[in-house]
Amino acid sequence: MKSTRPFHPTPVITIDGPTASGKGTVAALVAAHLGFHLLDSGALYRLAALASIRYQVEPNDADALAKLVDGLHITFREGCAQLDGVDVSDEIRAEAVGNRASAIAVHAPVRAALVARQRAFRKTPGLVADGRDMGTVIFPDAVLKVFLTASVEARAARRHKQLMQKVFLLIWITCSRICGSATRATAIARPRRSSLRQTPSPSTHRP
Repeated sequence: MKSTRPFHPTPVITIDGPTASGKGTVAALVAAHLGFHLLDSGALYRLAALASIRYQVEPNDADALAKLVDGLHITFREGCAQLDGVDVSDEIRAEAVGNRASAIAVHAPVRAALVARQRAFRKTPGLVADGRDMGTVIFPDAVLKVFLTASVEARAARRHKQLMQKVFLLIWITCSRICGSATRATAIARPRRSSLRQTPSPSTHRP
């Protein structure tokens, strides 16, 4: 029996699976190996949420949110999500952004706009799409549909490693800022102390 779905010349590979199953890592590696574009559908919702916060679009204004989604400049690379050319991979994982993503996802116009944006990632030479519903709703004609599984233990270990990496990064950034501030303060204070030492005392000018 012939398929009634329209043929699309640009191939799509979809990768789905439970949280921390490694689907994001696999998707990025496959996309890099094949030279395909990459889509992280879960991050897309969070990027829209972050943009709504940045541009002060109310979470209950469905039409304004849909218009915002249409105009977003979004790029995905291995381990990196960019909004308007800036890496916001860490920012979109914030709790406030997650809450906003849930709030705006209830609006039908927003979901429709996000579906359109996801399908717009389908460009030559091909696309690797990571996320839920990729192979059923967004790209039902995908040439290959992969569902990754992992044991609870493996997923927990992966999530723990991810969290530890984030904690280390946070500590490193904080220390860098503190040390940078201290260095700047020292650099400012040093010329002041030097000028005070060079200023002659009033007694040296007495006859």
